[in-house]
Amino acid sequence: MSTSLETLSVASGSDGVCEISLARPKLLNRFDNQAQFELAGVLEDLAKDEGVRAVVLGSTGKAFSAGGDFDLMQAAHDDADARRETVDAGLRLVRSFIDLPQPIIAAVQGPAIGLGATVALMCDVVVAARNAKLADTHVKVGLVAGDGGCLVWPQAAGMLRARRHLLTGDALDAATAYQLGM
Repeated sequence: MSTSLETLSVASGSDGVCEISLARPKLLNRFDNQAQFELAGVLEDLAKDEGVRAVVLGSTGKAFSAGGDFDLMQAAHDDADARRETVDAGLRLVRSFIDLPQPIIAAVQGPAIGLGATVALMCDVVVAARNAKLADTHVKVGLVAGDGGCLVWPQAAGMLRARRHLLTGDALDAATAYQLGM
């Protein structure tokens, strides 16, 4: 297992269930490259662990995840090396979810925005509190859904609904997402 984690907490029980928590509540559990690399690394380690039967991904604080880091997005826009590192972090994160053989359950207790929504929707099951919402608001800052959002949303919501939400940035509340089968 990854040893020094600054953005996550990880606990494995004797029951074969590993609990991962996004653990930067003061930053609303936003994703920067470090958070993406740490989560990907933990999932890669768990994929090799035959003692783990299931994974639960939750978070601390009032938000599941506020999504990406705006300073990082600006740096990636301005600098080719920063952009390459950011793209690599996103690709590694998506691959780690795809390659994980164990089922993974998202425990969404608050807003899951941008990459936070994508991470939740990459899970096999999403369990959301009534006050939770899912949104990909990249469009509201002049960006397209990145880091897997354009792949994950159509799978979870269907192509027409995904287009609506990715092109408007409109949020889905937990009840509506449940009714849509998300």
